Amino acid sequence: MSQGELEHRCSKRRFPRTSKKKDQMVASIASQEGIERFIEKVNMARETVKTAAEDKGLGKSQRLRTSPQDHYYIAKSSRVSYDLTAWLAAHGDDPVVEVCLQSSDVFYHSSLIAFVQNFIPRLKDHLIARLRGLEYDGDEHNFSDADRDSVLITDNKIYDHRILRVNYTTYDLRREQDTINPRTRADIMVLSHEDERTHPYWYARVLGIFHVNVEYRENGTSLFSHQKRMDFLFVRWFRRDNSPAGWAAKRLQRLELFDVDTPADAFGFLDPDSVVRGVHLIPAFAFGVSGKPDEVNPDWHFYYINMYVNFITAVFLY
Repeated sequence: MSQGELEHRCSKRRFPRTSKKKDQMVASIASQEGIERFIEKVNMARETVKTAAEDKGLGKSQRLRTSPQDHYYIAKSSRVSYDLTAWLAAHGDDPVVEVCLQSSDVFYHSSLIAFVQNFIPRLKDHLIARLRGLEYDGDEHNFSDADRDSVLITDNKIYDHRILRVNYTTYDLRREQDTINPRTRADIMVLSHEDERTHPYWYARVLGIFHVNVEYRENGTSLFSHQKRMDFLFVRWFRRDNSPAGWAAKRLQRLELFDVDTPADAFGFLDPDSVVRGVHLIPAFAFGVSGKPDEVNPDWHFYYINMYVNFITAVFLY
């Protein structure tokens, strides 16, 4: 049956939206047909523009499909890498530096820790603890130089990544995914290893997402293992303000960043598998900034935990 033989159905579909008056009915149906054709042209034009943008790589990126069995996902790419020794030497004299990194056509600034002299030993301590299966309790493990010699960072290279994706279960038992980006959405929450009755989470700001390829041996006489990729996060920790908060105090929980003058407490390494999910923190504007007021992205004295966005926090706390 041809399209022309079914065209009468279109007029019947449009008839209920007319005034049903003889002198206006035909004009009303014709007007509806004109509007429908115009909408169809607009939709076709949008599809054409969208297709052209995607061909040029300008289209809106779709959420990457990852296995729900994996708690997190970091790209397998090894495109952006640095020689670790040269990288640290370039910034080793400053207590806190601002590093301009380049990834493809995107330039961004990110306040990173001072690349102090014990950066590599602390990184190796973190890697050794994970390789030995030691449970993370919030404290950094300290190993001897002999233990650190059991870990080799292949080619002395560290690989930089832009995005970490974390899969988690929402309070209503649905699967969801957070995208952690050190430039835009960098704040995360991990399980607390203190008294959970006080507060069940710790909070940190992701300054960098990295991976290294390592070789490991259990003792000085054994052979090194095959290369193994190990992902890690470079973070700056928050600490919770002990002032009154909660429903009774009618105030959100408040955080502040650790002082950079104590880098051992302020900065650290974290296994991405320890991240629960992202967190939304609101600067406490009334208390001002802790750095220079003219900075592009200054650190604020305090931040509020937005438990309305992070409803899972409210469920466990109250």
